[in-house]
Amino acid sequence: MNWWSKLGLRWKLQIGFMAVTAITTLFNRFLAVHELQELIDIATDNSVTEATLSLMLESRQDFIFNSIWESAIEFAIQFMVISFVATLFLKPFKSLIRALRKVEKGDLTIKVETSSQDEVGQLSSHFNSMVYRLNDVLANADSSARYMRQSAYQITEVSRS
Repeated sequence: MNWWSKLGLRWKLQIGFMAVTAITTLFNRFLAVHELQELIDIATDNSVTEATLSLMLESRQDFIFNSIWESAIEFAIQFMVISFVATLFLKPFKSLIRALRKVEKGDLTIKVETSSQDEVGQLSSHFNSMVYRLNDVLANADSSARYMRQSAYQITEVSRS
């Protein structure tokens, strides 16, 4: 499962949602074929004409054949829709990652846009608060360093006199 941990969140979402939709679609197709077979069995037990039974068997085969193509088209459409949704879902995360990279390089002027109240919005808001506090701490440290330099200078001047 090491390959799974190397995948980005977008691909994990895409694979997960595709697996769910594929399983659901295939299961529903299987159930439909099973129901058609049960109807054919009922028709056989009730002495339906050979022509009708032949049409029913042919319809079942057509359904199976068409299901394969329809499923492929559905999977392609679902893949595109899920890809679009995953991209929208991850957009605020990518923005936060870009901001974290800038902070890592020393840029404490960065601010992440908070456009929602969900967990991602809360994360962005807390990030902005953290950067603000870091700026405040560094400003206080700079101010303290200036006072210490000034005090050291004054002490040096007093000791020289």
